[in-house]
Amino acid sequence: MLPKCIRENSYNAFGIARDHDWKFPLKTHKSLLTMSISDIFHQLSANLSSYDITLHRPATDRDLIDFEGKLKCPLPDDMKALYRFCNGFESAEDIFRIIPLEEITITRPQPDRNSLSFAEYMIYSDSWEIDFNQSSPNDYCISNNGTRFRQLTNSLAEFLERFLAAGVFGKGGLYVWHDEVDIQNKP
Repeated sequence: MLPKCIRENSYNAFGIARDHDWKFPLKTHKSLLTMSISDIFHQLSANLSSYDITLHRPATDRDLIDFEGKLKCPLPDDMKALYRFCNGFESAEDIFRIIPLEEITITRPQPDRNSLSFAEYMIYSDSWEIDFNQSSPNDYCISNNGTRFRQLTNSLAEFLERFLAAGVFGKGGLYVWHDEVDIQNKP
């Protein structure tokens, strides 16, 4: 279940007002999640060349502590696990990336908010954000603005599983997810 309330008067990581607040979240789609975050890391490691992904060196515990301190925001546990596995990665498909911590630190325009862009493609043509409750960082949503805001999931494992299975534009991929959410949220 997605967080019941993250904040009213919501803005994305670039300071642009969203067309709704999260006081009453959108209906969520039926999860396709079949793997845990650990399963994702195992599958990625075992099949790295077939995914055409380059992993960055893992972040250290010190890197994570420094990151959380600089941005004054605790990360969810599965985000920490991702960055301990690899401090971001780059994919040949559509130049999709999980953004390294140091780049998030540089590009995050408003460090006082509880959201940050953690994935992007085509050199920031689009990005995916994580919005979280600072007092309960494991209570988070992953969203994408695209042409309009969409709340996608509260599972980093599901996000990564979708990307690994179908990329950005493939059937079941990250952009098809937009359509699924739109269909489910029609009145």
